[in-house]
Amino acid sequence: MTKEFFAEYFKKENSKKKQALYVMNPNKFRACSQ
Repeated sequence: MTKEFFAEYFKKENSKKKQALYVMNPNKFRACSQ
């Protein structure tokens, strides 16, 4: 994941936008599941 992705992810206060970004980035899910 890029720094830009993280910056955008953490800027979003809207949970639906966070959820959308989360869903579009399956690597994050894999990283968090370990």
